Amino acid sequence: MTTSTVQLTLAEAELLEHRLSIPDCIADAIGDYREDEDGNEVPCPWTRDQIEASTRGLLAQVESRRCIDLTDDLAVEIAEDCMSGSTFFADIDDAVATGELTKEQAAAYRSAAKSLCRKLSKAAGRKLDGFPPA
Repeated sequence: MTTSTVQLTLAEAELLEHRLSIPDCIADAIGDYREDEDGNEVPCPWTRDQIEASTRGLLAQVESRRCIDLTDDLAVEIAEDCMSGSTFFADIDDAVATGELTKEQAAAYRSAAKSLCRKLSKAAGRKLDGFPPA
């Protein structure tokens, strides 16, 4: 895989930071067995330490440069988990109801999530699982 740097908007960066800030959760999510093309369970090719270290490195990129480099399969896997495993939108309707966010802000985050999924999928060269529906 060639290096593919994805530039992020502030909202897209915030969405990634929400999940990247908990590397142990990402390691839990992707560090187990997975299915191959034939549906057979195969062990994860990375150790927990590798997953957590890569997650911290990606978080540093997002925080310092507002970009993410999808340099290898692990980076792509982590980026995908940042979307599919995100809990960012779980309470967004409550945040609007309590006035923590406006409807417009919530809509902007939803739009950023769609844009982020498109950008990361393009950089990865395949369709990535996006954010769970809010």
